[in-house]
Amino acid sequence: MEILQNFSFTTLWNPDIIAILAVIAAIYFYVNKKGNHKASVKQKSFFIIGLTLIYIGFGSPVDVLAHLLFSVHMLQMSILFMVAPPFILKGLPASMVRPVLKQRLVKKVFPILTNPLITLIFFNGLFSIYHIPLVFDTVMTNYTLHPIFHGTLLVAAFLMWWPIVCPVPEYDKLSELKKLGYIFADGVLLTPACALIIFSKFTMYGTYTDPQTFATALGYCLPAGVSFSDLNLPGLVQLMDPLEDQQLGGVLMKVIQEVVYGTAIGYIFISWVRNERANAEKNDAELARKYALAMEATKQ
Repeated sequence: MEILQNFSFTTLWNPDIIAILAVIAAIYFYVNKKGNHKASVKQKSFFIIGLTLIYIGFGSPVDVLAHLLFSVHMLQMSILFMVAPPFILKGLPASMVRPVLKQRLVKKVFPILTNPLITLIFFNGLFSIYHIPLVFDTVMTNYTLHPIFHGTLLVAAFLMWWPIVCPVPEYDKLSELKKLGYIFADGVLLTPACALIIFSKFTMYGTYTDPQTFATALGYCLPAGVSFSDLNLPGLVQLMDPLEDQQLGGVLMKVIQEVVYGTAIGYIFISWVRNERANAEKNDAELARKYALAMEATKQ
């Protein structure tokens, strides 16, 4: 996009985030190689895909565009909180996670934090509060609060996904039926926020409509010493009709949520069928063994 030419390479591609994610990947592969935490090729692929998605959300030009268009902001939220966490969780071998969960403090606190009711309320409540206009504009224009709030939302997203995509069998306590109910509840709780955004007859966020608020929010993407007035951004606020942009953002979030949750439901249902089939075959084999033993005893 021509408009991105106004921003520096560092602003658009965030080498610091690349470095942080590279360190995380290096630690993952080092621990996997040195310990007894052998991740499969599929798990390694999932983990790298998850890190890549986080980079796309936080470190790529998507982050800059999210400060220009609300629809891109909602796409960013979808990538970071709906899509990336399950990939990373699926990429973690149980043997890599267990030592962390056995730490005294973690052992006490983690079961509370991953309680399904708490995770549902925490993530969906925080997400809905974030998109209250006053809160949203405050977070987007406060350079300290912005990364803290987004980081907290990311943690909440991982906790929300944990009961569904738990990498440690002994912590995977929800049955398949309860997981389906959990996902359904998750979708219901997020719907009001999306509906309010989609069906609103007026623009809600000064970040994308008020020039002063817009300039302050965009300043988060600018290097030190560069101000909004230094950029050649004629008509930037009018990249898209603000109300249509807002409605498109709500639609994007809801559609992506439905696709992701629908995929999760399909995966869980298939796993459920496979487990039931395996249990049935196991029971049939046990009955056949007992029958054979009974027949042998009868012959004797």
